[in-house]
Parts: sequence; C-alpha cells; structure tokens
Amino acid sequence: MVIDSAELLQLQADENGAGLLMLAGNKINEEIVHRGPFVMNTQAQMQQTIRDYQAGKFGKIN
Repeated sequence: MVIDSAELLQLQADENGAGLLMLAGNKINEEIVHRGPFVMNTQAQMQQTIRDYQAGKFGKIN
C-alpha cells in the first residue's frame, strides 16, 4: 500500500485506549520465504529457523 503525503490516517480509541506501531522502509528487492511468523530469504534459512524454534533456541516467555 502506498500512502502519499496528502492522505490522512485517523484513529479513534475506546475507553480502554489504543496503541499503534507503524513501520516503513525502502524495498530491498530480495526474495522472501514466509511460514507462520517467520520471514527469511531462502528455504534453507526457513528450515533452519523452524528447527531452531522446535529445539527451543528462541527462548521462553514466562
């Protein structure tokens, strides 16, 4: 999606408030491979990432 500088984004929160994270950057013209929450550049990297995740190498959230 391309948003030019003339467009306006309006947000409205309910009584509980709201949060927004907006990121932007230049296109890097590289291939991507995605599976679930993971995004890598090659199938080999993706397979290694999934093995690392399954082996518990990403740590744990308490």
